[in-house]
Amino acid sequence: MRQSAVTPEEIGKYFAAHQSEFEEVRIHQVVIRKKPEGAKEGIPGLTAEEAKTRAEEIRKALSSGDDPKKVAGQFQVANVVRVDAEPNAVRRGTMRADMEKAAYELKDGQVSEVFDLPQSLVFFKVASHKVGELKDVSSQIENTLRQQKVNSALDELKKNAKVWLDDGYFPAPSQPGAQGAAKPSLLPGGPTTPK
Repeated sequence: MRQSAVTPEEIGKYFAAHQSEFEEVRIHQVVIRKKPEGAKEGIPGLTAEEAKTRAEEIRKALSSGDDPKKVAGQFQVANVVRVDAEPNAVRRGTMRADMEKAAYELKDGQVSEVFDLPQSLVFFKVASHKVGELKDVSSQIENTLRQQKVNSALDELKKNAKVWLDDGYFPAPSQPGAQGAAKPSLLPGGPTTPK
């Protein structure tokens, strides 16, 4: 553990080299629940066509610069359509890969394409991008670097460990019926063959 101590300089270097890992994007997410085909009456959701139409209406409003709070008030339907009035912070590795790629590539104020998931349509408006500050992520970096040092030390120990086996200490068992091999006794001190 002493060998795995991490210095502030190492933390700073890691942060400088991996800043994109600590980037955060804030998004207003829109989720429109789809009703399964042939669903019974009363099941919440919109048909695939209704969901697509509603998504385009909301997307158009957000793209034109309407305030997300206003859009939420206008389009939100309990248990069917959700529009985040306030942005939510999303870190790398917490979304589906295609959605995350879009979120980090879009500029502030831009709206993503609509993602057609099995049970819903999802898209979002990017509110802002922010790179985490060193003070906020230093403990996370310290844990990562410490684990790397421990793993490296263990690998070095395995590589340098000189393990040898004395074959004479562990002789191979003799095969029954082999020439010169003694027949096992059935009873202690008893005859070697049954009568």
